[in-house]
Amino acid sequence: MMMKKVFLTLIALIVLFAMAGCSVPVYNYLGEDPDKGGMIDVNGVIYKSLPETPWRPINYNTTLIGILNFPGEKEKAKIYTFNEDINKIFIMQTLDKETFFDEPAPQNYHYREDIALPPYDSSGIDKIGFKQGDETKYIDINNNKETIKKLFDIKINAQKTDIVGLGLVYFLELMNSNLQGIGINLPVYEKDNTYWVLFDRNNHIAPISQDLLEEIAGKKLPTASEVESKWKTGE
Repeated sequence: MMMKKVFLTLIALIVLFAMAGCSVPVYNYLGEDPDKGGMIDVNGVIYKSLPETPWRPINYNTTLIGILNFPGEKEKAKIYTFNEDINKIFIMQTLDKETFFDEPAPQNYHYREDIALPPYDSSGIDKIGFKQGDETKYIDINNNKETIKKLFDIKINAQKTDIVGLGLVYFLELMNSNLQGIGINLPVYEKDNTYWVLFDRNNHIAPISQDLLEEIAGKKLPTASEVESKWKTGE
């Protein structure tokens, strides 16, 4: 009798989950625009994929909000929002296929057409977060304008470089106070007894001095020769 009750309970739960899955909203894919890329309509808010932007959600805790419908296609996609992105500036789409973690693929970002993202320079950034590579949150925040300017002075001289062998040590997060939950992530690496900042996805990097890195972090840090990275890129 007990086994029968357990079996019936499991069946009921399966039915409930199936019903819940059927109630997920379906959003429309509006097609490709030559200037704005893939366009998605989410309850009247239009999201686009172009032009490329360095801005991204800071925290990758996501919520499934619906299914993306491609007109005339059998293929479906899942649509996620980011929990700490208060203005829901970003959504992420992933093909509706099972993956090991059942998480959205990171390359399919779309952002709101009706919100202008700040420029990637000292006028668009008013604070920098700092954390070690294995920490989950940016606890150390620097909002000194002169410090921010010094970092962008370094960016001017960044050059495209092969990053294989660099050891990931820290992360900087460039933020704008008006847009909570999004930022521009800058990994900090160590190689040849020097700290390096990666400024974009095209591997433009530049060395950063110990003094400036400590000024951003607001605390004393090990020198590049003393620090031991837990990660090596490309190795």
